[in-house]
Amino acid sequence: MASKDAGSKIKLLQQQVDAKDAAMTKAIKDKNKAELESLNNSLNQIWTSNETVIRNYDANPIWTN
Repeated sequence: MASKDAGSKIKLLQQQVDAKDAAMTKAIKDKNKAELESLNNSLNQIWTSNETVIRNYDANPIWTN
């Protein structure tokens, strides 16, 4: 996988995870266990869907400097 392609997929993953931040913070503050479990499941699915690109990029980083 080209580093540019990996970079865009990593950026998308970061955006997907960041999108859950406010909801996670609120659920923690409200001590809403059901919402936390739901968010955790969602984050786990996001990770599972993107795990390969992260692992491949991390195992074979392309550094230019």
